[in-house]
Amino acid sequence: MEHEGSVFVVTGAASGIGRAVAQELSGQGARLVLTDLSSELSGVAEALGAEAIIGDLTDPATNRACVSTALNAFGRIDGAVMCAAVVSLTSVAEADPDDFRRVLDINLMAPFHLTQAIVPEMRRQGDGGALVYVGSKDAFDPVPNVAAYSVSKAALVQLAKTVALEEGRHGIRANLVHPDVVMDGSGLWDDNLKANRAAKHGVDPSNLAEHYRSRNALNIVLSSKHMADAVSFLLSSRAEAITGGVLNVDGGYGPAFPR
Repeated sequence: MEHEGSVFVVTGAASGIGRAVAQELSGQGARLVLTDLSSELSGVAEALGAEAIIGDLTDPATNRACVSTALNAFGRIDGAVMCAAVVSLTSVAEADPDDFRRVLDINLMAPFHLTQAIVPEMRRQGDGGALVYVGSKDAFDPVPNVAAYSVSKAALVQLAKTVALEEGRHGIRANLVHPDVVMDGSGLWDDNLKANRAAKHGVDPSNLAEHYRSRNALNIVLSSKHMADAVSFLLSSRAEAITGGVLNVDGGYGPAFPR
């Protein structure tokens, strides 16, 4: 029970990586505040005995509510995992500015708001804490016509690294997990995105997972559980000397290696 007694906020917890993270941390004894815009969050939270906040994470008030709920329900807060994200399929030249801003608001500004809400409380507690930002291999290997997503994930790297430098003296660590494509249970990978990416790669949508498996060195289909295991490690005392780091969990996808 590696996280026995620890209290974490997990965003995007209604599906995909966020839900897998919540399940893993709960199974390791953590007490959780889960948040998502989807009403499906309620069932996830009930199954895990977690607190649930259904709301818009681009609103700073929602993020403050996550922190205050943790403090009121459990008396402290030890960290957060920021999984919530959206994607938009357009180029820079053709992007609608409002849609581009929407992606940045959810993928970058929402983690910024939660960071601002949680860091003062962890400083006040005086015993450190850990933040994990779920980014993407696209931060190092941008994808044409997925412009806003790639830009937001690249900026998220700098946010996490800056937090690591600023908050290290308080014992607060900030790291990133970078997945390649994870489809199981994902709310991001809808039929539209699958069809779009399948057309790009010249494969049938039913063979898309096989395509992504074949391009990594380990020849492995990536799962939400792989990401949850990596997140759990970065939150744990085993990673006490790690901050400002990027942990690729992509099966070994060369173009996205940090450099």
